[in-house]
Amino acid sequence: MEYLIYWGSAAAALAAIIAVARKPVKRLLQLLKELQEFLDDWRGHPPRTDASGAIIQEAEPGAMARLRAAEHELQHNGGGSVKDAVARIETSVKNLSKQQGETDSKLDEHIAIAKRSDADQAVDSALLHRLASRYLPDEPNES
Repeated sequence: MEYLIYWGSAAAALAAIIAVARKPVKRLLQLLKELQEFLDDWRGHPPRTDASGAIIQEAEPGAMARLRAAEHELQHNGGGSVKDAVARIETSVKNLSKQQGETDSKLDEHIAIAKRSDADQAVDSALLHRLASRYLPDEPNES
């Protein structure tokens, strides 16, 4: 009978431990799963195939391979990198800005010429009116 009490107490204690430790253990298992997923992403993986050899998931490079690829894009490499494209765009923008400045200057010059021409036309018009009033009859002759 003593054994029955002993094993019953042990079973009750084990059940209490399991009940108390269930949530922390479940959370620990979740954290371990997340850590495993992070490490899989970090290391990358080869293509995954099924039993017939058909690819069911493409290969994914690891974090270091992706960083090397990104770093490669940030170096000059003869025209194909992002850095080279940014340099070309910067040069184009500078050229367009220079052309815009030249166009603005020419436009300002044309506006000044037009204003002088308008002023000259106003003077000429006033002079023509004075001459017309002096030398032309007020009413046209009907012949």
